[in-house]
Amino acid sequence: MAVTGTAVNVWASRIIPAVLLGIIGYVSWVITRPVAVQYLLTPPSRSPRIGAGVVVLVLYWIFMVLMTWSFLRLLFEVAFDPGLIKTQAGQKITKYQSRPPDDDPEAQTSPDQKRRGHLRAATRGFWNRLLPVGRSRALYDLEDFYTKDVFVCDDQGMPKWCSTCKIYRPDRARHCREIDRCVRRMDHFCPWMGGLVTETSNKFFVQFNAYTVLYCVFIIIIMGVFTDGVREQPDVYILAHGHWIAVLAMGIFFFLLTLETDMTAVILAVLNLTTPENIKMKTAVWQLAVRVPEGFDPSGLKTVSFPSGTVHDPEKAASSEGSEATEKDKEEEDEQALQTADDTHRFAILQSEPGDNPWDIGRWQNFTQMMGKYPWNWLLPIQHSPFCNPAEAKSRQCRPEMALTSFFVTGIDVQAMRARAGMCELTEQEWRLYEQQKAKRLAFPNWIAGAGAPVKMWQAYFASKKK
Repeated sequence: MAVTGTAVNVWASRIIPAVLLGIIGYVSWVITRPVAVQYLLTPPSRSPRIGAGVVVLVLYWIFMVLMTWSFLRLLFEVAFDPGLIKTQAGQKITKYQSRPPDDDPEAQTSPDQKRRGHLRAATRGFWNRLLPVGRSRALYDLEDFYTKDVFVCDDQGMPKWCSTCKIYRPDRARHCREIDRCVRRMDHFCPWMGGLVTETSNKFFVQFNAYTVLYCVFIIIIMGVFTDGVREQPDVYILAHGHWIAVLAMGIFFFLLTLETDMTAVILAVLNLTTPENIKMKTAVWQLAVRVPEGFDPSGLKTVSFPSGTVHDPEKAASSEGSEATEKDKEEEDEQALQTADDTHRFAILQSEPGDNPWDIGRWQNFTQMMGKYPWNWLLPIQHSPFCNPAEAKSRQCRPEMALTSFFVTGIDVQAMRARAGMCELTEQEWRLYEQQKAKRLAFPNWIAGAGAPVKMWQAYFASKKK
Protein backbone atom coordinates (compact mmCIF):
# COMPACT_ATOMS: atom_id res chain seq x y z
CA MET A 1 0.00 0.00 0.00
CA ALA A 2 1.59 3.26 -1.14
CA VAL A 3 1.91 6.09 1.33
CA THR A 4 1.81 9.57 -0.20
CA GLY A 5 3.70 12.60 1.02
CA THR A 6 0.38 14.28 1.74
CA ALA A 7 -0.68 11.41 3.99
CA VAL A 8 2.65 11.56 5.84
CA ASN A 9 2.19 15.29 6.44
CA VAL A 10 -1.33 14.73 7.76
CA TRP A 11 -0.34 12.01 10.18
CA ALA A 12 2.78 13.89 11.26
CA SER A 13 0.61 16.91 12.08
CA ARG A 14 -1.34 14.75 14.54
CA ILE A 15 1.68 13.12 16.16
CA ILE A 16 4.38 15.81 16.32
CA PRO A 17 2.49 18.30 18.57
CA ALA A 18 2.06 15.58 21.21
CA VAL A 19 5.76 14.76 20.95
CA LEU A 20 6.65 18.45 21.37
CA LEU A 21 4.49 18.70 24.49
CA GLY A 22 6.26 15.62 25.84
CA ILE A 23 9.64 17.24 25.16
CA ILE A 24 8.55 20.38 27.02
CA GLY A 25 7.56 18.22 30.00
CA TYR A 26 10.87 16.35 29.93
CA VAL A 27 12.96 19.54 29.73
CA SER A 28 10.92 21.06 32.56
CA TRP A 29 11.75 18.08 34.75
CA VAL A 30 15.48 18.27 33.91
CA ILE A 31 15.74 22.01 34.58
CA THR A 32 13.67 21.82 37.76
CA ARG A 33 15.07 18.71 39.47
CA PRO A 34 18.63 17.84 38.32
CA VAL A 35 19.69 21.42 37.58
CA ALA A 36 17.82 23.70 40.00
CA VAL A 37 17.15 21.37 42.94
CA GLN A 38 19.95 18.78 42.94
CA TYR A 39 22.75 20.93 41.57
CA LEU A 40 21.96 24.47 42.80
CA LEU A 41 19.56 24.37 45.76
CA THR A 42 20.45 21.11 47.55
CA PRO A 43 23.88 19.90 46.35
CA PRO A 44 25.15 16.95 48.45
CA SER A 45 28.85 17.89 48.48
CA ARG A 46 29.03 21.71 48.66
CA SER A 47 27.13 24.79 49.81
CA PRO A 48 23.87 25.59 47.99
CA ARG A 49 23.47 28.53 45.61
CA ILE A 50 20.00 29.67 46.54
CA GLY A 51 20.00 32.85 44.44
CA ALA A 52 21.09 31.12 41.25
CA GLY A 53 18.59 28.31 41.78
CA VAL A 54 15.67 30.68 42.29
CA VAL A 55 16.61 32.79 39.25
CA VAL A 56 16.89 29.69 37.07
CA LEU A 57 13.49 28.40 38.20
CA VAL A 58 11.69 31.73 37.85
CA LEU A 59 13.09 32.59 34.42
CA TYR A 60 12.63 29.09 33.10
CA TRP A 61 8.99 28.88 34.10
CA ILE A 62 8.26 32.33 32.69
CA PHE A 63 9.67 31.37 29.30
CA MET A 64 8.07 27.93 29.44
CA VAL A 65 4.60 29.26 30.30
CA LEU A 66 4.66 31.90 27.54
CA MET A 67 5.89 29.37 24.98
CA THR A 68 3.39 26.68 25.99
CA TRP A 69 0.53 29.18 26.16
CA SER A 70 1.18 30.39 22.62
CA PHE A 71 1.61 26.79 21.42
CA LEU A 72 -1.70 25.68 22.91
CA ARG A 73 -3.43 28.77 21.49
CA LEU A 74 -1.99 27.93 18.09
CA LEU A 75 -3.13 24.31 18.33
CA PHE A 76 -6.61 25.44 19.34
CA GLU A 77 -6.97 27.66 16.26
CA VAL A 78 -5.54 25.01 13.96
CA ALA A 79 -7.95 22.39 15.32
CA PHE A 80 -11.16 24.38 15.79
CA ASP A 81 -10.98 27.49 13.59
CA PRO A 82 -8.44 27.07 10.77
CA GLY A 83 -10.27 29.43 8.41
CA LEU A 84 -11.85 26.77 6.20
CA ILE A 85 -14.43 27.86 3.64
CA LYS A 86 -17.60 25.82 3.27
CA THR A 87 -17.40 23.40 0.39
CA GLN A 88 -20.00 22.39 -2.17
CA ALA A 89 -17.98 19.45 -3.46
CA GLY A 90 -20.10 16.64 -4.85
CA GLN A 91 -22.98 18.96 -5.78
CA LYS A 92 -23.90 19.82 -9.36
CA ILE A 93 -22.83 23.44 -9.16
CA THR A 94 -20.95 25.26 -11.89
CA LYS A 95 -19.19 28.55 -12.05
CA TYR A 96 -21.23 31.52 -13.26
CA GLN A 97 -19.77 32.19 -16.73
CA SER A 98 -16.77 30.26 -18.04
CA ARG A 99 -18.38 27.20 -16.50
CA PRO A 100 -16.35 24.02 -16.03
CA PRO A 101 -17.97 20.89 -17.50
CA ASP A 102 -19.92 18.67 -15.14
CA ASP A 103 -17.67 15.73 -15.99
CA ASP A 104 -14.52 17.63 -15.02
CA PRO A 105 -12.52 15.11 -12.91
CA GLU A 106 -11.11 17.93 -10.78
CA ALA A 107 -14.64 18.99 -9.83
CA GLN A 108 -15.64 15.59 -8.46
CA THR A 109 -15.44 14.68 -4.79
CA SER A 110 -16.49 11.26 -3.58
CA PRO A 111 -19.17 10.93 -0.87
CA ASP A 112 -16.75 9.22 1.51
CA GLN A 113 -14.84 12.49 1.79
CA LYS A 114 -17.51 13.85 4.10
CA ARG A 115 -18.61 12.82 7.54
CA ARG A 116 -20.88 14.89 9.77
CA GLY A 117 -19.92 18.05 7.93
CA HIS A 118 -16.18 17.50 8.36
CA LEU A 119 -13.99 16.70 5.38
CA ARG A 120 -11.81 13.63 5.35
CA ALA A 121 -8.68 13.12 3.27
CA ALA A 122 -9.18 12.97 -0.48
CA THR A 123 -6.39 10.44 -0.87
CA ARG A 124 -7.06 6.74 -0.34
CA GLY A 125 -5.85 4.08 2.06
CA PHE A 126 -5.50 3.54 5.80
CA TRP A 127 -2.52 5.89 6.18
CA ASN A 128 -4.40 8.68 4.44
CA ARG A 129 -7.28 9.01 6.88
CA LEU A 130 -7.69 12.46 8.28
CA LEU A 131 -9.22 13.39 11.59
CA PRO A 132 -12.13 15.90 11.47
CA VAL A 133 -11.05 19.48 11.09
CA GLY A 134 -12.53 22.66 12.55
CA ARG A 135 -15.66 24.57 11.70
CA SER A 136 -16.07 26.23 8.32
CA ARG A 137 -16.58 29.88 7.48
CA ALA A 138 -19.57 31.11 5.50
CA LEU A 139 -19.99 30.24 1.84
CA TYR A 140 -19.21 33.18 -0.45
CA ASP A 141 -21.85 34.22 -2.95
CA LEU A 142 -21.13 36.30 -6.05
CA GLU A 143 -22.79 39.24 -4.33
CA ASP A 144 -20.14 39.18 -1.62
CA PHE A 145 -17.63 40.18 -4.29
CA TYR A 146 -19.37 42.77 -6.46
CA THR A 147 -20.63 44.72 -3.43
CA LYS A 148 -16.99 45.50 -2.65
CA ASP A 149 -14.81 47.95 -4.59
CA VAL A 150 -11.99 45.60 -5.55
CA PHE A 151 -11.38 41.85 -5.63
CA VAL A 152 -9.03 39.37 -7.31
CA CYS A 153 -10.55 38.07 -10.55
CA ASP A 154 -9.94 35.90 -13.60
CA ASP A 155 -9.81 37.00 -17.25
CA GLN A 156 -13.61 37.31 -17.35
CA GLY A 157 -13.75 39.50 -14.25
CA MET A 158 -15.19 36.71 -12.12
CA PRO A 159 -13.86 35.79 -8.66
CA LYS A 160 -11.38 32.93 -8.51
CA TRP A 161 -13.19 29.60 -8.77
CA CYS A 162 -12.17 26.31 -7.12
CA SER A 163 -13.26 23.40 -9.29
CA THR A 164 -12.80 20.95 -6.41
CA CYS A 165 -14.77 22.74 -3.69
CA LYS A 166 -17.02 24.40 -6.32
CA ILE A 167 -16.92 27.77 -4.63
CA TYR A 168 -15.76 31.30 -5.29
CA ARG A 169 -12.55 31.83 -3.37
CA PRO A 170 -12.12 35.16 -1.57
CA ASP A 171 -8.91 37.10 -2.06
CA ARG A 172 -5.73 35.33 -0.89
CA ALA A 173 -7.55 32.04 -0.23
CA ARG A 174 -5.96 28.83 -1.51
CA HIS A 175 -6.82 25.18 -1.83
CA CYS A 176 -4.88 22.98 0.61
CA ARG A 177 -4.04 19.57 -0.80
CA GLU A 178 -3.49 18.00 2.64
CA ILE A 179 -7.13 18.44 3.66
CA ASP A 180 -8.58 19.05 0.18
CA ARG A 181 -10.31 22.27 1.21
CA CYS A 182 -10.08 25.98 0.41
CA VAL A 183 -8.70 28.09 3.26
CA ARG A 184 -8.76 31.83 3.90
CA ARG A 185 -5.33 33.49 3.61
CA MET A 186 -3.50 30.20 3.74
CA ASP A 187 0.21 30.43 4.57
CA HIS A 188 1.36 26.82 4.73
CA PHE A 189 0.61 23.39 6.15
CA CYS A 190 2.94 22.81 9.09
CA PRO A 191 3.11 19.32 10.65
CA TRP A 192 5.06 20.79 13.59
CA MET A 193 2.10 22.99 14.49
CA GLY A 194 -0.62 20.43 13.92
CA GLY A 195 -1.94 21.60 10.57
CA LEU A 196 -2.73 24.79 8.68
CA VAL A 197 -1.17 28.15 9.44
CA THR A 198 -3.73 30.67 8.17
CA GLU A 199 -5.13 34.10 8.98
CA THR A 200 -6.56 32.83 12.27
CA SER A 201 -3.31 31.28 13.53
CA ASN A 202 -0.47 33.17 11.81
CA LYS A 203 -0.03 35.60 14.70
CA PHE A 204 0.18 32.78 17.26
CA PHE A 205 2.62 30.96 14.97
CA VAL A 206 4.95 33.98 15.12
CA GLN A 207 4.57 34.28 18.90
CA PHE A 208 5.22 30.59 19.51
CA ASN A 209 8.40 30.58 17.43
CA ALA A 210 9.64 33.79 19.07
CA TYR A 211 9.10 32.44 22.58
CA THR A 212 10.67 29.12 21.58
CA VAL A 213 13.81 30.97 20.44
CA LEU A 214 14.05 32.74 23.82
CA TYR A 215 13.32 29.49 25.64
CA CYS A 216 16.06 27.63 23.75
CA VAL A 217 18.59 30.44 24.25
CA PHE A 218 17.93 30.30 28.00
CA ILE A 219 18.35 26.50 28.05
CA ILE A 220 21.60 26.66 26.05
CA ILE A 221 23.03 29.29 28.41
CA ILE A 222 22.01 27.43 31.57
CA MET A 223 23.24 24.05 30.41
CA GLY A 224 26.45 25.55 28.98
CA VAL A 225 27.29 27.48 32.16
CA PHE A 226 26.63 24.65 34.60
CA THR A 227 27.87 21.63 32.60
CA ASP A 228 31.52 22.10 33.65
CA GLY A 229 30.61 22.75 37.26
CA VAL A 230 28.56 19.59 37.62
CA ARG A 231 31.67 17.48 36.98
CA GLU A 232 32.88 18.51 40.45
CA GLN A 233 29.96 16.57 41.99
CA PRO A 234 30.34 12.94 40.85
CA ASP A 235 27.09 11.79 42.47
CA VAL A 236 25.05 14.43 40.60
CA TYR A 237 27.13 14.07 37.42
CA ILE A 238 26.57 10.32 37.13
CA LEU A 239 22.80 10.61 37.62
CA ALA A 240 22.19 13.69 35.46
CA HIS A 241 24.90 13.65 32.79
CA GLY A 242 22.75 11.98 30.08
CA HIS A 243 19.79 14.28 30.75
CA TRP A 244 21.97 17.39 30.62
CA ILE A 245 23.48 16.44 27.27
CA ALA A 246 20.06 15.54 25.83
CA VAL A 247 18.51 18.85 26.88
CA LEU A 248 21.46 20.85 25.56
CA ALA A 249 21.26 19.05 22.20
CA MET A 250 17.51 19.64 21.93
CA GLY A 251 17.97 23.29 22.83
CA ILE A 252 20.50 23.80 20.03
CA PHE A 253 18.38 21.91 17.48
CA PHE A 254 15.12 23.75 18.18
CA PHE A 255 16.93 27.08 18.41
CA LEU A 256 18.25 26.71 14.87
CA LEU A 257 14.90 25.47 13.60
CA THR A 258 12.68 28.13 15.15
CA LEU A 259 15.09 31.05 14.65
CA GLU A 260 14.95 30.78 10.86
CA THR A 261 11.23 30.01 10.89
CA ASP A 262 10.39 33.00 13.07
CA MET A 263 12.64 35.35 11.09
CA THR A 264 10.86 34.24 7.93
CA ALA A 265 7.41 34.67 9.48
CA VAL A 266 8.21 38.16 10.78
CA ILE A 267 9.69 39.30 7.46
CA LEU A 268 6.65 38.03 5.56
CA ALA A 269 4.41 39.81 8.06
CA VAL A 270 6.31 43.06 7.50
CA LEU A 271 5.90 42.63 3.72
CA ASN A 272 2.26 41.44 4.05
CA LEU A 273 2.91 38.27 2.09
CA THR A 274 1.99 34.65 2.60
CA THR A 275 4.48 31.91 1.80
CA PRO A 276 2.84 31.04 -1.58
CA GLU A 277 2.67 34.75 -2.50
CA ASN A 278 6.33 35.20 -1.62
CA ILE A 279 7.47 32.44 -3.98
CA LYS A 280 6.55 34.55 -7.04
CA MET A 281 6.79 37.92 -5.32
CA LYS A 282 9.12 39.53 -7.87
CA THR A 283 7.31 38.34 -10.99
CA ALA A 284 3.69 38.00 -9.91
CA VAL A 285 1.07 39.96 -11.86
CA TRP A 286 -2.21 40.50 -10.01
CA GLN A 287 -5.49 40.77 -11.89
CA LEU A 288 -8.12 42.77 -10.04
CA ALA A 289 -11.68 43.82 -10.71
CA VAL A 290 -11.83 47.47 -9.62
CA ARG A 291 -15.10 49.37 -9.35
CA VAL A 292 -15.53 52.03 -12.01
CA PRO A 293 -16.04 55.45 -10.34
CA GLU A 294 -19.10 57.51 -11.16
CA GLY A 295 -18.64 59.84 -14.11
CA PHE A 296 -15.72 57.87 -15.54
CA ASP A 297 -15.99 56.52 -19.10
CA PRO A 298 -14.48 53.00 -19.16
CA SER A 299 -15.11 52.39 -22.85
CA GLY A 300 -11.40 51.85 -23.49
CA LEU A 301 -11.06 49.29 -20.68
CA LYS A 302 -12.10 45.68 -20.39
CA THR A 303 -15.00 45.70 -17.93
CA VAL A 304 -17.46 43.34 -16.31
CA SER A 305 -20.94 44.26 -15.07
CA PHE A 306 -22.83 42.63 -12.22
CA PRO A 307 -25.13 40.96 -11.33
CA SER A 308 -25.27 39.64 -14.92
CA GLY A 309 -21.51 39.13 -15.32
CA THR A 310 -21.53 40.69 -18.79
CA VAL A 311 -18.01 41.33 -20.11
CA HIS A 312 -17.14 44.21 -22.44
CA ASP A 313 -13.80 43.78 -24.19
CA PRO A 314 -12.93 46.71 -26.51
CA GLU A 315 -10.17 44.73 -28.26
CA LYS A 316 -12.54 41.89 -29.08
CA ALA A 317 -15.20 44.34 -30.23
CA ALA A 318 -12.72 46.13 -32.52
CA SER A 319 -11.55 42.87 -34.11
CA SER A 320 -15.11 41.88 -34.98
CA GLU A 321 -16.10 45.23 -36.45
CA GLY A 322 -15.23 44.56 -40.11
CA SER A 323 -16.84 41.10 -40.20
CA GLU A 324 -20.50 40.42 -40.81
CA ALA A 325 -22.40 39.68 -37.65
CA THR A 326 -24.27 36.38 -37.61
CA GLU A 327 -27.79 36.00 -36.29
CA LYS A 328 -26.36 34.28 -33.21
CA ASP A 329 -24.03 37.24 -32.57
CA LYS A 330 -26.96 39.64 -32.80
CA GLU A 331 -28.97 37.57 -30.32
CA GLU A 332 -26.03 37.60 -27.90
CA GLU A 333 -25.67 41.37 -28.28
CA ASP A 334 -29.39 41.89 -27.60
CA GLU A 335 -29.20 39.62 -24.55
CA GLN A 336 -26.15 41.47 -23.22
CA ALA A 337 -27.89 44.80 -23.74
CA LEU A 338 -30.84 43.64 -21.63
CA GLN A 339 -28.51 42.30 -18.94
CA THR A 340 -26.44 45.47 -18.85
CA ALA A 341 -29.56 47.56 -18.33
CA ASP A 342 -30.17 45.78 -15.02
CA ASP A 343 -26.53 45.90 -13.90
CA THR A 344 -25.63 48.44 -11.24
CA HIS A 345 -22.06 47.35 -10.49
CA ARG A 346 -19.39 47.86 -13.13
CA PHE A 347 -15.77 46.88 -12.68
CA ALA A 348 -12.65 47.43 -14.76
CA ILE A 349 -10.42 44.37 -15.14
CA LEU A 350 -6.92 45.66 -14.41
CA GLN A 351 -3.49 44.05 -14.22
CA SER A 352 -0.70 45.11 -11.91
CA GLU A 353 2.94 45.61 -12.79
CA PRO A 354 5.23 42.61 -12.05
CA GLY A 355 6.27 42.65 -8.41
CA ASP A 356 3.34 44.72 -7.15
CA ASN A 357 1.56 43.67 -3.96
CA PRO A 358 -2.02 44.97 -3.56
CA TRP A 359 -1.97 44.22 0.18
CA ASP A 360 1.27 46.06 1.05
CA ILE A 361 0.34 49.09 3.17
CA GLY A 362 3.79 49.93 4.55
CA ARG A 363 6.03 47.88 6.80
CA TRP A 364 4.76 49.11 10.14
CA GLN A 365 1.10 48.93 9.08
CA ASN A 366 1.69 45.45 7.67
CA PHE A 367 3.17 44.32 10.98
CA THR A 368 0.28 45.70 13.04
CA GLN A 369 -2.21 44.13 10.61
CA MET A 370 -0.95 40.74 11.76
CA MET A 371 0.25 41.29 15.32
CA GLY A 372 -2.11 44.02 16.53
CA LYS A 373 -1.77 47.70 17.34
CA TYR A 374 -0.50 47.54 20.91
CA PRO A 375 2.51 45.86 22.59
CA TRP A 376 0.32 43.56 24.66
CA ASN A 377 -1.16 42.23 21.41
CA TRP A 378 2.35 41.35 20.24
CA LEU A 379 3.29 39.62 23.50
CA LEU A 380 0.13 37.78 24.58
CA PRO A 381 -1.57 35.10 22.45
CA ILE A 382 -5.13 36.25 23.08
CA GLN A 383 -6.67 38.26 20.25
CA HIS A 384 -6.76 37.39 16.56
CA SER A 385 -4.96 39.43 13.93
CA PRO A 386 -6.80 42.59 12.83
CA PHE A 387 -7.07 41.32 9.26
CA CYS A 388 -9.47 38.64 10.54
CA ASN A 389 -12.04 41.45 10.85
CA PRO A 390 -13.35 42.18 7.32
CA ALA A 391 -15.18 45.31 8.52
CA GLU A 392 -11.82 47.11 8.71
CA ALA A 393 -10.76 46.16 5.16
CA LYS A 394 -10.49 49.59 3.54
CA SER A 395 -7.70 51.19 1.55
CA ARG A 396 -4.83 52.98 3.25
CA GLN A 397 -1.93 55.09 1.95
CA CYS A 398 -4.37 57.19 -0.06
CA ARG A 399 -6.70 60.16 0.29
CA PRO A 400 -10.03 59.38 2.03
CA GLU A 401 -12.06 59.94 -1.13
CA MET A 402 -10.01 57.23 -2.90
CA ALA A 403 -10.50 54.53 -0.24
CA LEU A 404 -11.79 51.17 -1.48
CA THR A 405 -13.46 48.27 0.32
CA SER A 406 -12.22 44.72 -0.20
CA PHE A 407 -11.63 41.44 1.62
CA PHE A 408 -8.28 42.74 2.92
CA VAL A 409 -6.82 46.21 3.33
CA THR A 410 -5.27 47.43 0.08
CA GLY A 411 -2.39 49.86 -0.37
CA ILE A 412 -0.86 52.31 -2.81
CA ASP A 413 -0.23 49.61 -5.44
CA VAL A 414 -3.95 49.34 -6.17
CA GLN A 415 -4.22 53.12 -6.50
CA ALA A 416 -1.31 53.00 -8.97
CA MET A 417 -3.24 50.46 -11.05
CA ARG A 418 -6.25 52.77 -11.07
CA ALA A 419 -4.10 55.76 -12.01
CA ARG A 420 -2.52 53.92 -14.94
CA ALA A 421 -6.04 53.11 -16.18
CA GLY A 422 -7.06 56.76 -15.88
CA MET A 423 -9.56 56.11 -13.07
CA CYS A 424 -7.83 58.48 -10.64
CA GLU A 425 -4.81 60.76 -10.36
CA LEU A 426 -1.92 60.32 -7.96
CA THR A 427 0.22 63.13 -6.66
CA GLU A 428 3.98 63.13 -7.15
CA GLN A 429 4.39 62.21 -3.50
CA GLU A 430 2.04 59.21 -3.89
CA TRP A 431 3.93 57.99 -6.96
CA ARG A 432 7.18 58.32 -5.02
CA LEU A 433 5.68 56.28 -2.17
CA TYR A 434 4.67 53.58 -4.64
CA GLU A 435 8.15 53.39 -6.19
CA GLN A 436 9.98 53.41 -2.84
CA GLN A 437 7.73 50.78 -1.32
CA LYS A 438 8.12 48.51 -4.33
CA ALA A 439 11.91 48.93 -4.38
CA LYS A 440 12.17 47.95 -0.71
CA ARG A 441 9.93 44.95 -1.25
CA LEU A 442 11.87 43.67 -4.26
CA ALA A 443 15.17 44.12 -2.43
CA PHE A 444 14.08 41.43 0.03
CA PRO A 445 15.74 38.08 -0.86
CA ASN A 446 12.68 35.85 -1.07
CA TRP A 447 14.83 32.71 -0.89
CA ILE A 448 14.98 33.22 2.88
CA ALA A 449 11.27 32.47 3.17
CA GLY A 450 11.75 28.73 3.23
CA ALA A 451 8.96 28.54 5.82
CA GLY A 452 9.90 25.41 7.65
CA ALA A 453 13.55 24.67 8.21
CA PRO A 454 17.07 26.01 7.60
CA VAL A 455 17.68 23.21 5.08
CA LYS A 456 14.92 24.54 2.83
CA MET A 457 16.30 28.05 3.20
CA TRP A 458 19.77 27.05 2.03
CA GLN A 459 18.41 24.92 -0.80
CA ALA A 460 16.39 27.88 -2.04
CA TYR A 461 19.41 30.16 -1.60
CA PHE A 462 21.70 28.02 -3.74
CA ALA A 463 18.95 27.57 -6.33
CA SER A 464 18.60 31.35 -6.59
CA LYS A 465 22.37 31.69 -7.01
CA LYS A 466 22.34 29.25 -9.92
CA LYS A 467 19.60 31.24 -11.63
